Amino acid sequence: LKTVLEKCNFSGEIEMFASAFPWASRTLASLYIVQSRALSCLNNLIIDAPSTSSDLGIGLAPQALWASVESVLSQALVIASKYSDDSEKLAPLGEAARELVEECAATLASLAQVKLTWVPTLEPLLRVLASDIGPTDPAALHTVRALSRAALQGPRTVGDIESVASALISIVVDEASGLELQAAAIDGMIDMFAEAPETALLKPIHKRVKEALTQIQPAFKRRVFFERKRADAQLKDRLDECRINLSRFLKYKASQNLS
Repeated sequence: LKTVLEKCNFSGEIEMFASAFPWASRTLASLYIVQSRALSCLNNLIIDAPSTSSDLGIGLAPQALWASVESVLSQALVIASKYSDDSEKLAPLGEAARELVEECAATLASLAQVKLTWVPTLEPLLRVLASDIGPTDPAALHTVRALSRAALQGPRTVGDIESVASALISIVVDEASGLELQAAAIDGMIDMFAEAPETALLKPIHKRVKEALTQIQPAFKRRVFFERKRADAQLKDRLDECRINLSRFLKYKASQNLS
């Protein structure tokens, strides 16, 4: 799997070559598909990895793996943004890259559940949410989960916290966001901002989060009531838990001095 991730990477010069020769773009799309399949296997291995293992039980150090997947993610995002809606000649390359973005985000979301010994970077995940990856795209859901979990790992700067809060708020208040995506963003905000702000600089961020969640709570509760009927049992449980936790969170935040 490590070999696949490394060997399937290609530079911007090869990307330019693909623009000129249709057969090259098909080859590069195939490489992206191979990477996606490798990441899918890797994701399953991470989920089943022993929590006490320093190499996830698969011979790969988590920090090196995170950096490798982030590198693939950044590259795939550029191609996906350029070519997904392009001409018929390059559209398959963009579609393969978009699938790869999804698999990268899913892998990072699983990896971020492991107790990390370093502070992972957030910028590539934030770029995914700021890109044209739509709120109904599966990549958005995986990215929100990865970002929310990674943000909790290690000390964070005020800038990091503000960037994550802004990204999650944008998803929560966007009417186009799917219910599962909206719930994942709410869960992430609850996990990040449940405790009182440690410094005065964090108070405005906590206040923004509280105001945004207070604003959307009535509509979110209605969505859960009506849309949960179409959800599977596992998703129903997650939505009900999110709805209850949101009410508790807002009551708790009301007791904190955020002015």
